[in-house]
Amino acid sequence: MKKQNLQNISSAKYFVALVLMLLFPALLSAQPSASQLISDIQRANAGYLSGVNTLSFVPAIEGMGFMMQERETLRKVTENGHPRLVGDEENDDISVIGLLNLSAADIATLVNGAARIGTETRDGSRMITLLIDDPAVIETLGEPMQDAGDEADIEDFSFVTMKLSLGASDHLLYHIESIMENEDGQQLEMHFSLGEYERHSGLPLPGRVSITMSGLAAMMDGEEMAEARREMEEMMRELENLPEAQRNMIMQQMGSQFEQFERMMEADETGFTIIVQDVRVNE
Repeated sequence: MKKQNLQNISSAKYFVALVLMLLFPALLSAQPSASQLISDIQRANAGYLSGVNTLSFVPAIEGMGFMMQERETLRKVTENGHPRLVGDEENDDISVIGLLNLSAADIATLVNGAARIGTETRDGSRMITLLIDDPAVIETLGEPMQDAGDEADIEDFSFVTMKLSLGASDHLLYHIESIMENEDGQQLEMHFSLGEYERHSGLPLPGRVSITMSGLAAMMDGEEMAEARREMEEMMRELENLPEAQRNMIMQQMGSQFEQFERMMEADETGFTIIVQDVRVNE
């Protein structure tokens, strides 16, 4: 009986070893190498841009109590055989066009500079993830907050880490998770989710880009936060003293902005959505 048990154990070990030998190549191929991923992204981008010369769209920003619409126009350029989209600004952000504005060198820097390349399942789809902890590599993507203008509080923050999630089959950008930090060690977290992709002359663009930010208290000290609350309370008191018709009209126009501000004060976070509208290709 003892001899039989030993044979069974040996058979089980052999079976496990055989399974691992059969599955190991598949496990390796499930997570692409850096060189393979660079090639895949470049090839996908070239295919998406093959029928595109110019692109314009209206990114309508909603969720901040107002809607902002301003048409953006980009054109295709080819550098060393690699096509990409460029706009009027040198470092256009990736909030809508994903990785399609990166040069071949930028893509190589991004992938080779990742601290870890992995895979995950998100929303039922397989993703390839890039975890980047080198601020110099993150800057390859441009500056998602470059339109902050003179908001020095925002400009005082720099990227610390960023995680990108790309579709494993289409190599489109679906999620960005990033952490920014200032000299005092205070942190902001930003999450981008790109969804509802639609093709326009073969070019896939997201229909919606959702953006959330948390840790906003880091941008304001205690006095500034208290002053903001006082101003908000004073504004609400003034509204209460207005005639009902006028008060209702103002609340219809700005009610969502008041609610957004209150959520920002209470939950230390805010968010908005970019709705991609009126896409025009080669017009």
